[in-house]
Amino acid sequence: MAQFFKIYLWQVISLVTGFATMFVVTPYLASNQNYFGIYTFVVSLNLFLAYADFGFLNAGAKFASEAFAKDDRRGEIKMLGFVFFILISVFLIFGLVSTFFYINPHFLLKGLNSDTDIRLAKDLFLVFIVSLPVLAAQRAIQMIFNIRLNDYIFQRVYSLLNLLKIVSVFLFFQNGEYHIVLYYAFTQLISLISVVIGCVLAKKQFNYDFLELVRALKFEKEIYHKTKGLAYNSLYVTVSWILYYELDSLLIGKFVGLKEVAVFNICISVMTLARSLYSILYNPFSAKFNHYIGRNQYQSLSDAFEKILIIGLPFSVIPTAILIFTMKNFILVWVGIDYSNAIPIIAVMFASYFFTFVSNPTSIAMVALQKIKKLYVISTIIPIIYWIGILLTFNNFGLLSFGIFKFVAFFISACFYIVFAKDMFDINWRLFLTKNVLPAFMVILVCYYINTILEVFLPVVKGKVEFLEYAVIIFSYFLFCMSLYYFLSQPFRCLSKELVREVFRKGK
Repeated sequence: MAQFFKIYLWQVISLVTGFATMFVVTPYLASNQNYFGIYTFVVSLNLFLAYADFGFLNAGAKFASEAFAKDDRRGEIKMLGFVFFILISVFLIFGLVSTFFYINPHFLLKGLNSDTDIRLAKDLFLVFIVSLPVLAAQRAIQMIFNIRLNDYIFQRVYSLLNLLKIVSVFLFFQNGEYHIVLYYAFTQLISLISVVIGCVLAKKQFNYDFLELVRALKFEKEIYHKTKGLAYNSLYVTVSWILYYELDSLLIGKFVGLKEVAVFNICISVMTLARSLYSILYNPFSAKFNHYIGRNQYQSLSDAFEKILIIGLPFSVIPTAILIFTMKNFILVWVGIDYSNAIPIIAVMFASYFFTFVSNPTSIAMVALQKIKKLYVISTIIPIIYWIGILLTFNNFGLLSFGIFKFVAFFISACFYIVFAKDMFDINWRLFLTKNVLPAFMVILVCYYINTILEVFLPVVKGKVEFLEYAVIIFSYFLFCMSLYYFLSQPFRCLSKELVREVFRKGK
């Protein structure tokens, strides 16, 4: 648990610096909606790269974690070599496709009406293409640290380098100048530096043999057969999540317009940061679940799953409610009134995160236990509901339909996750409802009432001071609500005390 505490500590610091980067940078970028639309469109292609491994990265992470738990270094490196070979091959194909978009930016972006806009799109595409090897290497380094539950070591580097991104804003955006291409190139250079430092740390901390890893970069038929079942299932899940999470920005960019892309990507930026927050909370358990399975400790896996539900619920429900209650103030102080159209969209869309406490750990457990049919069910339902809903309602609701059906699709999938969690771990949901969910509901009602009284003190004008004031107020909301939940929920209170005792005992 002490190791988990280090992971959480440094990932929270990393997230804070990441939040700071976005919150400082975005107002500068968003001041020109056309430029911001082009920039966010190109940067959104990075999100596709998170899935550019045909599912073999997730499968490889599972089996590499099990090999590490058994102290099988050779098996781990062979698995990673195969997975990284697949990753590099897919990135190469993606680079060729991106080159076509560089030559023909009109193919993807509607509304490139001036030579300046076209030049900007082409330059950003070029930087993206050149940085592809760096992005592939970064994912590889992160995986090496992750399977050892030593993410926090790499996160220290990432957090410090994020500070450079924040400082660079005042270099690239000053006195009316708007050097967005140079800023994007600089952020990719920062990523390269993080990869180099990560390699040095892996060699020093783990005596990692990168030469052996390079030799292992090849297609292995035996490993392919071992991983293909989980990988192709993961690929199916990946395609589903692309349709649900990533495709909308591209379609809005091609068929609607640049300004609409800018508005929608404000929403996506907030959603992406929230997903990063919950990744911090749950990602360490992906490797840990695989460690349990590698050692045949299934009862420990079940106990850990139930504890994650109890701890995760308030961190899922309370911040989500607070941000929804104050969404108008958040958007106005961050990017200004020009993006007020984003307020109802993100408020509805963000409600999806009420169910993260059950969806994230259950999906991790399903992958670890290779519950492939269950994963297929959820992966099929989500995009079908999402896109059918949008097609039926877009003419009436416009961009708001994306927010509504983001929530509807996720809500229905959460119901399936609840059923599947009971099947795998025999969770007593009725008891969980009375001892955990009802106290959280009471806290939300109190928070809503408090906000109706204090909302007159929340700022509504864009500015750094106003944003800081807003952040202090909602953080105060969060501390109050978590304290109230601590006293109302006996399971959360007992488990929190147990975890604190364990952290301090391991720390001595």
